[in-house]
Order: sequence, then C-alpha cells, then structure tokens
Amino acid sequence: MGALSEASVREDLFDPLAWSTETHERNMRLAIKAARVSVGLGGAPIGAVLVDDAGAAVAKGYSLVAPRRDPTAHAEMSAIRLAAGRRGRFHLSDLVLYSTLEPCSMCLGACAWASLGAVVFGADGNAAPAEYYDRVDYCAVCHAEGALRDGVRTPLPIRGRVLFGETATLLRRFGGASSSGVRSR
Repeated sequence: MGALSEASVREDLFDPLAWSTETHERNMRLAIKAARVSVGLGGAPIGAVLVDDAGAAVAKGYSLVAPRRDPTAHAEMSAIRLAAGRRGRFHLSDLVLYSTLEPCSMCLGACAWASLGAVVFGADGNAAPAEYYDRVDYCAVCHAEGALRDGVRTPLPIRGRVLFGETATLLRRFGGASSSGVRSR
C-alpha cells in the first residue's frame, strides 16, 4: 500500500470541533460583524463566515433575502458560493462555517453538498424571531441528526450555541422586518 498523500493525512487530522473555545469565539465574532454589515445593507441580522484551519476568513456572507428579493440569499449560502468561486471547486472540506443563527434546512443541505469540515452556530432556532423559521417546521440540527445523516456519507459535524447570548441579542435587537419592510431570514 502506498504512502498516504498529504491531503488525505490533512483531512484525517482536520477536527475543527476540537478547536479551543477561544478559537470558536474569535471566529463567531467575525460572523457577528458580518451580521451587523447585513443589517446595514437592509438584510436580516444574520452573518456567516468560512474559515480555514489557519484561522483565515476565506469568505463572508450576509443575509440579503429582502434587499435582493432572493429567497436563497441567506448568509450561509452567500459565503459558500463565494468560497467555492474563490477556490474554483465546490468541495470545501477544509473550511468551517460559522453562522450567527442555526442554519435552516436549505443552508444545511448546501453545507453537506460542500462537504464542509464543520458547522458552528450561535443562536439556535428557538432564540430567533418566529419569522426566521415560519416556513420550516423543524430545525437544522434535528434534520442533521436524523434524515441528513442517512444521505451523507460522513455526518456533518455541528456545534451550536457558541456566543449564544451575543448572537441571540443581535437577533432580538435587529430582528423582525428588514428595512424594506419584507420579512426575511
């Protein structure tokens, strides 16, 4: 049997959920900054950032559903699209998504398709204003622990409630209708 390639060794050692609490909090603060930018752009107070194992932010995403009138313009989707474009590939197993809000089922599906290294979120669906989940009757984590696990070879590692207080406060402070008056996620 041949020697393991550097890439396969790296994937085997890539365990973002084992990163320190300080690392998770630092990266979540980047997502919180993105959420504030999102509000300034007329979007919902939700931000996402994809980071690599060196801690570099590869892509940031903003929740711009209402201003773009695009139901897929969630922060997580925007960050994944940007990172895939920059990397020239959709397989992003060397990146970790940080989102201020627990990803919806659409975003979690995109995370699985991108084979992200992990998903880390701040506030869970229970802390969000009702309009952020009014079209979905289950939360992303429940979905990941059930149906998605059967459809994905390697379950998507997920950690929640990182800086929960800060992210939940952000949602409550700026939540509800966007500046355009249209409810959006």
